This record gives sequence, structure tokens and C-alpha cells, in this order.
Amino acid sequence: MEKKAIGGSLAGLMHGVMLNREGYAVEILEQDIATQREGFDAGIRVGPDFVTFLKKYDRIGRPYQVHATGHQTGSLVLGLLVSILRANFDGTPSKAVPHVPNRDLKLKEATYTHGACVKSVEDVGKTMKIHYEDVSQGTMESTVADIVVVADGPNSSIRKHLMPGISRPYAGYVSWRGTVRENLLEERHRGIFQGNAVFHLMDRSYILVYVIPTDDGSLEPGERLYNWVWYDHLPESSTEYVETMTDINGKTHHGTVPRGLVRPDIWDQQRAYGMSKLPPCIAALVEHTSSPFVTKIYDSASTKATLFNNKLFIVGDALVSFRPHIALSTNQAAYHCQLLKEVISGKTTPAAWERAVLRYGNEKRMYSIVVGVFALQEKWVLYRAASQPWNAKKVCFGMG
Repeated sequence: MEKKAIGGSLAGLMHGVMLNREGYAVEILEQDIATQREGFDAGIRVGPDFVTFLKKYDRIGRPYQVHATGHQTGSLVLGLLVSILRANFDGTPSKAVPHVPNRDLKLKEATYTHGACVKSVEDVGKTMKIHYEDVSQGTMESTVADIVVVADGPNSSIRKHLMPGISRPYAGYVSWRGTVRENLLEERHRGIFQGNAVFHLMDRSYILVYVIPTDDGSLEPGERLYNWVWYDHLPESSTEYVETMTDINGKTHHGTVPRGLVRPDIWDQQRAYGMSKLPPCIAALVEHTSSPFVTKIYDSASTKATLFNNKLFIVGDALVSFRPHIALSTNQAAYHCQLLKEVISGKTTPAAWERAVLRYGNEKRMYSIVVGVFALQEKWVLYRAASQPWNAKKVCFGMG
């Protein structure tokens, strides 16, 4: 019987690789019909659990990080990491990983199914039935698995289906993001960012800049990218919120206005504000960015991690999503994956796995809220978060 992972990005791929290497046939169901997933040069960071995961399972061996002073792990891009994991899962080549080692013939089948939009998962006894739409054909299909890993991200439709009471409240601010090639910035500014992650605090706002590879995997100085993330207060009740989240076609977005769809007049206003507040080295990056994207900041936490008599496991951002300030989303998925291996091998129990992942997730989520609150000077949010007894203990004693 195949193991199934719902969601084909980082968490789904990590769990797919692990399960396949541990001797199981695995199918990943991904709703996106594109055969190559674009990361749009979105910068991310990895933590020690991901580094451990890659040391154990990676067969590609290509460099993937840009290191900053004082950090044990470096910065990279979503697209590059997806390419590395996909090559390890089913041997799919890409621009970033053009040459993939021959697949070990001892491994069972690893299948990545595009255009499979999962609608529900049903417990049918010893197995589960997954109902999904074949997006390209417009038909409803079903498949069966004895283990299901739910890894469909922070806005998980499967979590909503299985636990409809879990909320995902808007944090009251957004992140503007953009990238600029290193060689487009004047030499006098480039030295400031070399080997550093640079912060600049403003009134209820802050910006972070660091260097990342390209989606295609270039680590060459000059070809690499400056990735900037600008967190800015944006009340949901304001006119500015409605205008910011409405794209060039008049569509209102509830999560991200993608690159290429942000209204030019809105970006011109935001850029002009930034140019008046930012130091010259960061202002130059904002000035050179013609196509940013903007994302609402949320956080959420599930109350259960296993369902259907321990046959279904919820992992990654689908289980607990952090505010992005602490850059631990990818590491959390790797942590879940390593612990799930212990369950699969019989070294620990599903109940122990659930306790561990929920504790980790809730502690890191509170930490992410605290970091965001202090960086954006929103103390009332910290008070609201700490008003729950469990959360108050974590804040007062600095756990995270």
C-alpha cells in the first residue's frame, strides 16, 4: 500500500523523500499543474534540523546556501530548495539540478502527481480514501493509502475540512518582498550587505535584507540576489488595506498579491514612503525593485496532529504556521519529518510524536509573535496573545 503526501512543496517533498528512502512506495498529490514549481526568488532560511535531514538523504550534493556572519545556517531560495528535494524524491532534473544520479533500483516507486487538488480524506477502516479533483480533466478521482501526510501549507484545505474550528487570524501587518541582482547595486552599498543580514527599524515597521542564490541555483557574486522583506502595519479596516490587496485586474486577494499583479500606483506610494525613511543602501534596493509582491501575515495552530487512529499526520505549516520573523518554517517541517521516521520505524509512538510537534509548534509560534510585536511596537497584541494561560507562561519565561 502506498503512502500519500498531500502537498508538493517543501514539507511534502521532505516527507516523501524520507518515506521512500525508508522503503515505502510514495505518491505526492500536488494541486499545481505546472511541472516546474517557481519560487519567484523568494528567500528563506533553513535551520539545524533541515541541515541534518539533507545530510542524511541528499544524493545531489550541490551548494545551496549563502552564509551570513554569526549564522550556522545560511539563506537560500524556495525554488532552489524545491528543485533539490524533487531531484532526491523522483529524479526530476531542473535548471538548478540538471544532472541527477541514477535512482537506486532498490527503492520503491516515487510518484509526483501534478494537478491533483485534494478535497477530502475519508477514514475507511484500515485505510483512507483520498478524494481529489483532476484539475486538467475537471473530473473527481479517488485513491487509497494506509498512511497520509497532510502537508498543504498554512492555508491547508484539509485541515479546514478535518478541523473546521481552527482560525487563522490576520496579524494586522503585511510583508512587502522583492529582489535585486547584486551587480545592479552600486559598489559603495554592496559591502554593507556582504556576509551580513541587515535590519532597519522604523515606526511600526521594519525591513530586513540578506543575500540569496537565484532560483536556478547561482551562487556567483554579482549574479546572486539581494532579498528584502519589509514588514509594515496595515489595519484591515483601512482604505489602504483594500487598495493594497486589490490587484491590477481589480481582484481582491486574501493572502498574497503575486509578483506582477501589484498595482503600480500602490507600489509607487509604498516605494516613495520607503525612500523617505530608509538609509541609502536599502533605499537603493527598494528603488531598483520594479515587481514586488505583498503578503498578509497570519499565524495558526492546530489542536491535533494525528487523526483517523494514527493513520493521518498533519505536518509543516499545515499543523502550525509561524509569523515569518523567526525563519523556522522549513526547519519545523524537517523536525516533523525526523520524528515521523521514528514513528515509522517503531522507535516512538504516534502519541509521543503528536505531543512533541504540538509543543514545538506552539512554543515557536509564540516566539514568532513576540519578535513581531516588539519589532513593530504592537504591545497590545502581545497582551492579547499572553491573555491565554498557556501562552502567558511561555511569554513570561521567554520560552521558544
